Amino acid sequence: MDTRIAVLLTVGCVGCGTLSMPLDQSADLTNTQVEQINGLRSDWDLNLVVGREQAHQGDFKLLPVLPIFFSGKAVGRGRSGYLAARILFTPLFYSAAGVSYDYEGRRKERVSFFGLWPLFGRGSRTDLRRDQSLATFTSFLNLPIMGSFMGVGSNGDSGMYSIFFIRVGDGWSGEPGLDVNISASKTLGKP
Repeated sequence: MDTRIAVLLTVGCVGCGTLSMPLDQSADLTNTQVEQINGLRSDWDLNLVVGREQAHQGDFKLLPVLPIFFSGKAVGRGRSGYLAARILFTPLFYSAAGVSYDYEGRRKERVSFFGLWPLFGRGSRTDLRRDQSLATFTSFLNLPIMGSFMGVGSNGDSGMYSIFFIRVGDGWSGEPGLDVNISASKTLGKP
């Protein structure tokens, strides 16, 4: 799917998770924060995606703000560094922001979204080291699972388009990495 905020919650985990550490995505991680992330253990199966990076080790917190929407945050350790993400999801709008860090805690990339259901959405991925845009996409008539009815964007020098929920354009072949995804599940009987 194209510009999307994907949130998969199973076994009713809204209101679950134990993450309490504060994170400022506009700054590099401190040594203390790196140590805290390395020490995080959750009894939930966490899957955290920011751009092209993915983490399975870490912790999260998803809280209902009102009965009709929720906010969430997650941090984790991936193959090439650390990830942090924040999500706000309502029936009217959604927003998400995620940052990937290297193992020294320096910020690498930022992925951000804002959208009004189901009218439009806007996503971008930025290289923070060079202050350079890597991908952008604006979509219209966004539907969960299906993606966007129409959309246009770019991934470097190549264009990305979505027409009738079908991706077209060379830009998609380069995997633009416009995902911010927090999913968590818990196996029944798992302590």
